[in-house]
Amino acid sequence: MNKNTVIIGVIAVIVVVGGLMLTRQNPAVEPKPSVEEKNNEVMEKKATASMEKTDGAMMTKETAITIENFAFSPATITVKKGTKVTWTNQDSVKHTVTSDTGSEISGPLIGKGETFSYVFDTVGSFSYHCQPHPNMKANVIVE
Repeated sequence: MNKNTVIIGVIAVIVVVGGLMLTRQNPAVEPKPSVEEKNNEVMEKKATASMEKTDGAMMTKETAITIENFAFSPATITVKKGTKVTWTNQDSVKHTVTSDTGSEISGPLIGKGETFSYVFDTVGSFSYHCQPHPNMKANVIVE
């Protein structure tokens, strides 16, 4: 055997062994998710929270409204019938979610970090305000 044949043989063995080592997976070590994968996971969770779930006749949707700086945000939303709307108070004072007319929405006083939820089962436009702060006004349109 000449010297070049031996060198080529050694290189071939190194390439084969190296390739096997690269393709071999160690089940005890899981790769860390990339920043993009983490962001995608967060976005999927958010989308799932507001996504329609249909199994047979059941349909549930959810959406959120923030109470902050003595205002409802967003001030007007449009949702589909059957949507659950959750208000979260971010102010240091307590607020309510109270219908302008009728008694469709009648939430309790909620403090900072607390929530109130209501499912809109009737099509229409629902104006509401904060009882202790009547200048705080908003509207939910249900289609």
